[in-house]
Amino acid sequence: MGATGKRRVGMTAAVIIAALAVCIAAALAWYVGNSRHGEERDLAKAVAAGFVEKRARVEVSLAGEATGSMIEAVVNYAEGPDNGPALVLVHGQGMQWEDYARVLPDLAQRYHVFAVDCFGHGESSHDPALYSCEAIGRAFKSFAAQKIGACYLVSGHSSGGIIAAWLAANDAEQVTACVLEALLPRHAGRDAAGTGLLRMERRLHGDARVPPAGRRCRPDRVLRAAQLPVQPVRRTAA
Repeated sequence: MGATGKRRVGMTAAVIIAALAVCIAAALAWYVGNSRHGEERDLAKAVAAGFVEKRARVEVSLAGEATGSMIEAVVNYAEGPDNGPALVLVHGQGMQWEDYARVLPDLAQRYHVFAVDCFGHGESSHDPALYSCEAIGRAFKSFAAQKIGACYLVSGHSSGGIIAAWLAANDAEQVTACVLEALLPRHAGRDAAGTGLLRMERRLHGDARVPPAGRRCRPDRVLRAAQLPVQPVRRTAA
């Protein structure tokens, strides 16, 4: 092959590489933009369905139910319309109540939904003294007594399932059902928050609109992690 032929091959390869780079950049920009606007659309639909963001102040015992120091904390949450039994949603690590936005309108058709922010996340208290699953569990038990005052269901996604399980064990007189979603770390990203709960709920009611399933996980190994610390995450500006 002569020098001219080699130059043509090189130019053709350069054009192909440049075209591929442009396509990849465009696809990435579309994905990021669609994800961002998709979250905004989901949140707008939740607001249209009647969800309102609120705050509650609770007293949390740091060393036990009857003894130990007490600290006042803020629980930020979104409450939907009262269309049925109370349902508390507990998000996973690095998330906040808005991560449930996609499923909130559907759940609100049959439940009185309370989607909470864990301590160190969203607009709930950011205090290292509260960054344990047990402290969060005690706070949410107080929250349920204050804002629900009756029996309720609880569902936890990913590490939020540990808190949901704590509530089911320690507020057994009030918790009528507990749903644990995507508890193992390798499964947590396969279902968006609330998708597994909505899938189960629709099947129970014979609804054909069932979201696609992620892989099954084993919740039997997670209760021993109840003392793990919670890493704080602050809400990012819109």
